[in-house]
Amino acid sequence: MARHPCFVSGSKIRAARGEIAIEQIAAGDEVVVLRDGHEAIEPVKWIGHTGVDLAKHAYPEEAAPIRIRAGALAENEPARDLLVSPEHCMIIDGLCVPAKLLVNGGSIRSERDHAPFTYYHLELERHGILVAEGAATESYLDTGNRSAFDNADGPRQLHPRFQVNADAAKWQTDACAPLAKVPEQVDPIWSRLAERSEKIGYLIPTLRLTDEADIHLVANGRTLRPVAQNGSRYVFMVQAGVSSLSLMSRFCIPADKLVAGQRDTRRLGVRVASITIRSGGTETVLAADHPDLQAGWHSAETDGADLWRWTDGAAIIPIRAGSKASVVTIDCTPVDEYPVYDDRARLVA
Repeated sequence: MARHPCFVSGSKIRAARGEIAIEQIAAGDEVVVLRDGHEAIEPVKWIGHTGVDLAKHAYPEEAAPIRIRAGALAENEPARDLLVSPEHCMIIDGLCVPAKLLVNGGSIRSERDHAPFTYYHLELERHGILVAEGAATESYLDTGNRSAFDNADGPRQLHPRFQVNADAAKWQTDACAPLAKVPEQVDPIWSRLAERSEKIGYLIPTLRLTDEADIHLVANGRTLRPVAQNGSRYVFMVQAGVSSLSLMSRFCIPADKLVAGQRDTRRLGVRVASITIRSGGTETVLAADHPDLQAGWHSAETDGADLWRWTDGAAIIPIRAGSKASVVTIDCTPVDEYPVYDDRARLVA
């Protein structure tokens, strides 16, 4: 998936004429770039921008800016708070480290309650190291995501999802620094910055967790609780005439566990092995890789003979309205613990 390295408007970039807000920089302007430990002056090739309204975004956690507090990385780095997109890389220990891998809930946090804002990116002739609010960070590396920006040629993505493609060839050929490896290179950096967070007055929060998955169905708008459960098998009675059926549960975003180097920002509801629908004398089995499992379902995964598919907490089960009631059996496993979220996917401490 394409990645989106961006700055929130207002971010000050070190330019030939001083510290300039990113939105005031245009193609052809000259900025300071760090090459081999030395400052160089290079022209801007392109400035892209895209407006984001998290309240309307399907997956706000994948678009919400990461706030890096003043001094979070080192003394005066950044010199004042810096807001960047989740996959925007900071240059730390000579490595490109996506900001979302640094989130500790204290000095570095995801702002899912941010008011509508605009992301900007700055492209050079070659991927390079910029200085933003006094901190070393990357310019834009094109890995095929220009359609996420309002001023790009062609159709714009409706809800761009800000994720890194760590396997993109350009990381090997064009990157200004190597992409940090998870966990061996990211974990020590995360731990160091988490310790620093406490020292500069931003305590790491204790999350509110629950082991209650709240697994239920919604049938034509009506909530249905399981009539039976045996281990991982949940049995539901669905009345005749139902044409809309959804598997609902809490969800967990693994990256929100506030542990080192957790990259996964998917909403994980429950892990489903299969769904069986019995109506009259007919039985339909939907395996985890069934092509009709679309909305609310992540891609199918395998491990040896095991096959499963995660929901995102609200997954559509394809069903045809019939004249007879149905027995729906879902073979699924919840995660061990779910962080508690509010209705905007913000953590409740």
